[in-house]
Amino acid sequence: MQPNVLVISLLAIPLASAIAMILVGSLVAMATALGQRQWIWGVAILLFLPISFAYVLFHWNSAAWPGKLLLQGCAILVISLVMTYLYQLNI
Repeated sequence: MQPNVLVISLLAIPLASAIAMILVGSLVAMATALGQRQWIWGVAILLFLPISFAYVLFHWNSAAWPGKLLLQGCAILVISLVMTYLYQLNI
């Protein structure tokens, strides 16, 4: 059975937007860390983006906006991966 192009597109759009939200949230967290003169955090996020999750958890008062962006991106990512998995089961 051939997969439907429309369904594949509808599954790929939330996945791509979630990855973009996580990337932008990480970059905003890096900018927030550098703006707060937390140089070690800023350079660490620059070198390894997943450290931004730890940064926003430890500094929620100053990094709430990138933290919310990261959490929303992760939620959309999980939902789209579950939808993709369920679609693959039904093929």
